[in-house]
Amino acid sequence: MVRKPDFKILYVDDEPKSLRYFKKTFSSDFIIVTADSGAEALDILSDAGNNIGILIADQRMPEMTGVEVIQKARSFAPEIVSLLITAYMDLDVALDAINGGHIFQFICKPWSTDSLKIMLLEAAQEYERNRHCLILEQKNRELEESRRTQERFIYTLSHEVRTPVGLSLNYSDALLESTLSEEQREYATSINVVNQSLLSVLDNTLDYSMWESGKLVLHEFPFKLSDLLERIEQAFGLQFKTANVNFVLKRSTEGIDNLVGDPDCLFQVLVNLLSNAIKYSAAGKEIELSIEILKSSDRSVDLRFAVTDTGEGIAKAIMDRLFKPFSQLQTAREGSGLGLLISKELVTMMGGEIGVNSEQGKGSEFWFEVEFWLGSDSSDGEEPLNGSRTVEGIPILLAEDSAVGQAMVDGLLSPGIQRGDR
Repeated sequence: MVRKPDFKILYVDDEPKSLRYFKKTFSSDFIIVTADSGAEALDILSDAGNNIGILIADQRMPEMTGVEVIQKARSFAPEIVSLLITAYMDLDVALDAINGGHIFQFICKPWSTDSLKIMLLEAAQEYERNRHCLILEQKNRELEESRRTQERFIYTLSHEVRTPVGLSLNYSDALLESTLSEEQREYATSINVVNQSLLSVLDNTLDYSMWESGKLVLHEFPFKLSDLLERIEQAFGLQFKTANVNFVLKRSTEGIDNLVGDPDCLFQVLVNLLSNAIKYSAAGKEIELSIEILKSSDRSVDLRFAVTDTGEGIAKAIMDRLFKPFSQLQTAREGSGLGLLISKELVTMMGGEIGVNSEQGKGSEFWFEVEFWLGSDSSDGEEPLNGSRTVEGIPILLAEDSAVGQAMVDGLLSPGIQRGDR
């Protein structure tokens, strides 16, 4: 016994004999509902509980034609498949309805039972496709809304957490520049290292969210490689000292310093690789950052960056997990498990390649290769963008709703600068 579809067929005709004959003929294969007017049909369709999948309407009916019934039915349930019963003299109307996308097919009077059954089966398949597409569209809308909610949450979290972490980092920097006892300096150093780690996790989380939504983009402009490496050494100075590891920078890029690319992306990749190297290196070990030229021309240069540690190494069995989301070599380790994934995506966006060489007990080398355009030499006497100047007598307006933030900026401003209302 063939199972009936779980939806109903609504047949609309002002001739009671036609309704009875249709129901008797097809009730063994389908669940049939009938209506003797367009108004009754629309009442049935307006009730979602009736679960109408196929609508068949006779064209010639008083008060409302079949095409009018079908057109109005679309506002109740756009997924319904509609068929029009028509006489030969109304074929032009039927063809116009098909071309307008209002009906799936037309049925000429008098209709053949076998032909109409085949047509109903085809309409049933079309309805299942329509229903499946609507379900997928709804799921996509729900997923998109969920993604937007997640994105808003991550952006809000990043802002709300970054502000106090940044202030804490500034205060710990200020403490380290002051006169402290050995124990106090150790505490301030630990606070600084923890804050740097938190900022790295925030950056990776935000980058991951942007990558998932396709909003992670490159911003290319001229920068100096030497300035970027100085940022790296400043960012990791305390962490290397606290972890008691020796940092070695090997740079065989003589004459290559002015590049064009995204320094922030490059910085983030190096931060992620160096953070991992520190995490998996024991005290007294060495971490090396090497930069070498693979090839160069008058316009571009291919650079290879490699972060090498003398830590515990990586087993071959887990190498394939390294660049996947939320993957960590050891679950007890701190971190988000996003650093290597984000690094891979950033390197790929820069048109490069990233990989790892490792052997258990002998350490690891994480490397990536990227091509950069060569920039012009800006050493023409102009002041660099990251330079500093002393200014006097210039009022500064600070818009900051945090009293802690206001106090921090007040402490950083030179005494000679005029402070006004905030």
